Parts: sequence; structure tokens; C-alpha cells
Amino acid sequence: MDKKLKQGIKQNFIAPPPQRKDEFFSNLAYPKASFCEVLFAQIGFIRKRVWFAFALLLVMAFKSVNNFPVPEDSIPIISAMLPIFSLVAITEIYKSTAYNMAEMELACKYNLSKITLMRLSILGILGIILLFIYVLIASDNDFGLIRNLVYLAVPYLLSSNISLFVIAKFKNKDTVYVCCTLCLGISAGMILLQNTYKFIYSVDYVAIWSISFILLIALLGVNLVIFRKSQEELPWNFA
Repeated sequence: MDKKLKQGIKQNFIAPPPQRKDEFFSNLAYPKASFCEVLFAQIGFIRKRVWFAFALLLVMAFKSVNNFPVPEDSIPIISAMLPIFSLVAITEIYKSTAYNMAEMELACKYNLSKITLMRLSILGILGIILLFIYVLIASDNDFGLIRNLVYLAVPYLLSSNISLFVIAKFKNKDTVYVCCTLCLGISAGMILLQNTYKFIYSVDYVAIWSISFILLIALLGVNLVIFRKSQEELPWNFA
């Protein structure tokens, strides 16, 4: 429609102000689900492939530990699995945006931003559970629980940060393929460490790993804020 014609219609056909709007909404009957009910309901909407990936990665971790005569050698391989779960989680979060479901907000008590953050929280908890199970699986080595946690968490945090930043800044359907490439690249890099640069797991590099761990946690908070703001930019709102 021509821009001048649109302006003419707005000027000549001004809609009257709504009457008794507040009364209408106060008497409107709709399911008044609580926040907790909506949060737990989101678990049922997470696709089966996420749960399958969670179970498969656990089985692979157990097998990896048993395949290495030296327990320390399994750390890079196990840590390479966590970015894969990060990828699965990000594709699940990106689903609503990719299929242009933002217009559904008009019929919902909780907008798309809140629903997405709920689901992201659930997937984040799953990732943390997987991380701690991995730490326990790999606890037979001489690194200790803290070093195991840091070694395993760094690639997971790195892939999560990159994926969140990418889907927040670049809003198109090809973004998920970029995240896929980056997460798989991080996984491949961890396997390369096991084969070529095993020395970085020595005591001399613990400080670098620890600083990276702290910085990535702080950066994750920043990227979560950026992601939340990007979700609040509603594509259907042209006002």
C-alpha cells in the first residue's frame, strides 16, 4: 500500500478511544496459570531429541572413561561432548524464533521472551546436571574435582556464550547453522588438545584455565542480558 494512502487513511478514519477497556479485561475469563505451572509445563514442550542427546552423551562419557588406561586422557574427550549438548539446547531455544511464532504473544499471558527464558533455564539446569555428572565420572584421575570442573566447564561455557551471542545478534534462519559450525569446531578443538596439546592440562596452565572459567561465567551473564533484550524486540509490533 502506498505510504501517502496509509497516512490519509490514518488522518481521515481515526478509531474512537476504547470504552470500558479495563472492565472488559478484568471480566475476561482465561486460564490463570501461575508462573511455576507455566515453568513446569515447558518441560513437556522440550523435544525428545534433547532428552535423547542428554542420555546419549552420558553413555558416551561412561564408555570414554573406560576406553582410556590413563584417566586424565579422557578429560579432553568428555569435555568435547558438552558443546554438543550446548548446540542441541540452542537449537531448541531458537525453534520459536525460527518458525516465526512471536505473534502468538498476543494470545498468551506470558510473552515469548518469558517463555523462552523459562525454557532456557530448564535447558541450562540440564546442562549443569550433565556437567556435574561428567565431573563425577572423571573423578578417578589425579586432577581433583575442582580442576576437573574447570577443564570440563570451559568448553561448555565457551560454546554457550558464542551461541547465545550469535542468535541474539543475527536473527535469521541460517543462524543455527553458524552455531552448529562453531560448537562442533570447539568439540573438534578439544579432541585436538588430547592428541597434540596435552601439556595444557598440566599444573603450569591451571591459572589460565581458572581465569578463563571466571571470565566465561561473567560473560555468560552479559550474553543472557543481550539475549533477553533481543527477545523483547517484537517483530509484529510496528507501532
